[in-house]
Amino acid sequence: MEIIIEGKKVKGGEHNRNWKEKLADGLRVTSEFIRDNKEMVVLLIPVASSVVTGTTKIVRGLINLGVAKNERKVTDRRCYDPSEGHYWNLRRALNNEEWLRVSRRQANGERLGDILADMKLLKR
Repeated sequence: MEIIIEGKKVKGGEHNRNWKEKLADGLRVTSEFIRDNKEMVVLLIPVASSVVTGTTKIVRGLINLGVAKNERKVTDRRCYDPSEGHYWNLRRALNNEEWLRVSRRQANGERLGDILADMKLLKR
């Protein structure tokens, strides 16, 4: 099996050897940097860990906000019908005027499903 790396054809074994050599070189350079700059590394480790922790908390908060927004959207677009014991899925959330209209028609004896269908609010 031949692999093209940087415009050159390399056989599978050579590719693995090149990859292992690059990894070994990177680890060697990193260990030399740590050995030569111990004071700076000791100062940077707490800063780096606090940055990672802070970033994680911010990202987690943003994710939770998005999840809550989606859940609220789903909740607003459903209407429970206690007489039939199930939810009606709506095209959009109803405004106060529409809820008043629904309440009046229900008080007159109409079924909730029929009211929502008549108002063209049911999702297909």
